[in-house]
Amino acid sequence: MRQRGTTPRTGWVEDGYDVYLHVRGLDAIATGLAERGAEILEGPVLREYGQRELVVRDCNGLVLALGEESASAAAATAG
Repeated sequence: MRQRGTTPRTGWVEDGYDVYLHVRGLDAIATGLAERGAEILEGPVLREYGQRELVVRDCNGLVLALGEESASAAAATAG
């Protein structure tokens, strides 16, 4: 539920995010959000730059992207 006096900023950049969060356990987060009825806009999906990302819209209309480094990207930087 949106707080009084707040206005979602979503839309000021086309196809942009309001927040980007680096996380661990993206699949578990995606499952938990979906089970709770979250609006999943995209993902989880593997991006060409090595991040696995999930994009959701929160209860205030903001677009949140959650990302974690893919296993293949992590292995490439470790070796």
